[in-house]
Amino acid sequence: MPADPAAPADPDRAAAIDPDLLRTLEALVSPGAARALAPAFTPRPCAGGERLLAEGGPPHGLLVITSGELEVDVGDPPVRVGHLGPGAVCGEASFLGGGPTTATVRARTSGLAWELHPGALDALAAGRSAEGAELLRALCRVMADRLAHTAEATRTPPAPAPPRSILRLLLGMLRGED
Repeated sequence: MPADPAAPADPDRAAAIDPDLLRTLEALVSPGAARALAPAFTPRPCAGGERLLAEGGPPHGLLVITSGELEVDVGDPPVRVGHLGPGAVCGEASFLGGGPTTATVRARTSGLAWELHPGALDALAAGRSAEGAELLRALCRVMADRLAHTAEATRTPPAPAPPRSILRLLLGMLRGED
């Protein structure tokens, strides 16, 4: 069972914090918050081709990727919407919202993810920890960035202006010219 993130970190486990996990968390939250949160994460090795999350599946934990490459697909038939690598997080929408997962995430190569189980969010909220608040703000930033990227990627560009020769032809037709 993962450590209670609202409780003080076990000194033995805190001393054994994976440096890649710590570095990744420090990119999201302050160094102090990263050290306090890291013991609540459990390692999740993944093999190339392994599915870590299935779109529409039950809520999962938050995954922090420290090695390997992941592919993100949505829809049926699946459409590739992204690639994730070391330093990325995934599963944040279902982790925060408690709803089904919003994408299928598959390991392209073998690697290592660290998982913060859904119950940890409740423990963070109950403890009203500053570290938990930092993590929530960081995940909101991740979701906002992904939403902005999706909006940009799906935006339809304006139609190009017609060439002047077509405009002259149309004007001539309106005037009754041949």
